[in-house]
Amino acid sequence: MTKLILHVLGLAHLPTIAADPVWACAYTQKIRRFCEMMKTKNYKIIFYGVEGSKIAADEQVVVLSEDDRQRIYGDLNSFSSQFFKHGANDEAYTIFKNNAIKEILLRVEKGDFLCNPMGNYYEQICKPTSQGGVEVASGYPFLVESGIGYEGILMNTHRVFESNAWRHYVYGMWKSLTNSTKFVNGDWYDDVIPNFYDPDHYSHTKSRENFWFMNCRIAHRKGIDIAMQTVHATGDHLIIAGQPGEDVKMDSPNVEYIGYVTEKEKIDLLSHARGLFSTTHYIGPFEGIAVEAQMSGCPVVTTDFGCYTETVQEGITGYRGMVLKEFVNGVRKIDNGTISSKACHNWAKSRFSMTAVAPRYDRYFRRLEDLWDAGWSKL
Repeated sequence: MTKLILHVLGLAHLPTIAADPVWACAYTQKIRRFCEMMKTKNYKIIFYGVEGSKIAADEQVVVLSEDDRQRIYGDLNSFSSQFFKHGANDEAYTIFKNNAIKEILLRVEKGDFLCNPMGNYYEQICKPTSQGGVEVASGYPFLVESGIGYEGILMNTHRVFESNAWRHYVYGMWKSLTNSTKFVNGDWYDDVIPNFYDPDHYSHTKSRENFWFMNCRIAHRKGIDIAMQTVHATGDHLIIAGQPGEDVKMDSPNVEYIGYVTEKEKIDLLSHARGLFSTTHYIGPFEGIAVEAQMSGCPVVTTDFGCYTETVQEGITGYRGMVLKEFVNGVRKIDNGTISSKACHNWAKSRFSMTAVAPRYDRYFRRLEDLWDAGWSKL
C-alpha cells in the first residue's frame, strides 16, 4: 500500500508543544495528537510551524521564528491570565503563510495531502500558485481541512468535521450566506471524524469527591450561568477553572473560581470530580472537555444540542438538559451514583481514543487517494 504524505500546518500564534499553558489550546493539541496518530498508520508527516515546536514528524520546517511570535503575541506564560490572541491578518500569520508557501512548494509532490487546521486563516496558502498559493493544479496536492471546529471553511477543499451536528450547521450557514446550491446536497468527499485523545493521558478512579467541576474559557456563552443556577438548586459545590476572558460574575457561596489550571491539575480535578458541567449556550462543534471528562471516568451534564448529542450517552456517561429542572435532575442522579465511572471511561475510549479514530482518518485519506484513479466508482 502506498505510503501517503501529509503536509501539516501548525498555528502561528503558538508553538505546537505539550506544555502549559499551550495545553489549553484545543487546536494546537489536536494538531500535535494528529501527527502522532497518523505516524502509527505509517504516514510520512512534514510539519510547518513555529520554532520550538515538538511534534511527531519526519521533517519539521520552521516558518515563523519564536522571536517573531513572542514579539507579536507576547510570552507564552502570559496566556495563563488571558485568552490566546490571534487573527488571520496578524503580522505573525502573514509571515507564517508566506514562508509556508515557499517551503511547501519545495517539497510537495503529486498525491500528497496538505492538512489545514484553521480554514480561512490559511486561504492564502490553499490557492493555485498563479494566485500566490500552493495548489499548482486541480487537486494537487489534495487540500484537506483536517478537523473543522470553526465556521470559516474554504470552498476549494475537502473537509473533515468534528461532529455531524457541526457539519450540518456549517452546510446550512454557508448555503444561506452564499445563496448557492453547493450545500443543498452532501459532498461525497467530506466526512465526520471525531476528535481523539490518548486514554493513558488521563487518570480514572472510583474515588469521587464532593465537588463538581467546570473547565472553560471564562465567557458567558460557555454556560457558566447554567452551572451556577444548578448548584444553587442542588446545594453542590462547583469549582470553575479557565483562562480569564469576559467579566462573568461568579460570586456565590456554591462556586469557587480557581483561575487557569495546569494540565496536571486539570487531570487530577477530572479524576476526582463528582461530575463535569459543559453547558454551552452555543451549538458546540465538539467541546472536547466533555470527552476528556469521560476518559477520566467523570460523568457530564450538558445541553441537549450540537455535538453533545453525539458525545454524551444519555444515562450511561451523563445527562443532557434544556431547562433548569432537567439539569438539576441530572446532577441529582449522578450524585446518587447512577453513572459508572468505568462505563464512562470505556465508552469514551472505544469511540474517541487515538487507536479508535486512526483507522477512520486512514480510510478517509485512502478514499481521496482514489480520486487519482476511478474515484467514487472505484471497486
